Amino acid sequence: MAQSDPKYVCQECGHEAHKWMGKCTGCGAWNTLVQETESADVEAQVPDLSTDGQNGDPTTHNQPEQLPEVELG
Repeated sequence: MAQSDPKYVCQECGHEAHKWMGKCTGCGAWNTLVQETESADVEAQVPDLSTDGQNGDPTTHNQPEQLPEVELG
């Protein structure tokens, strides 16, 4: 899986930097930048919805439920 360059994100304001700094240039907070690595592979960002064990046919998931009849009055 391809990885892009790491980025550093301020936990206070969300400002992004390409290198770590002790002080955020966005809000001025100290020691709030943490490293995050983004995947350059688009498939890695798409959740795998096929792992629920279903066959993928949406009509099989929405079958009406048989309810008992209720006598009224």
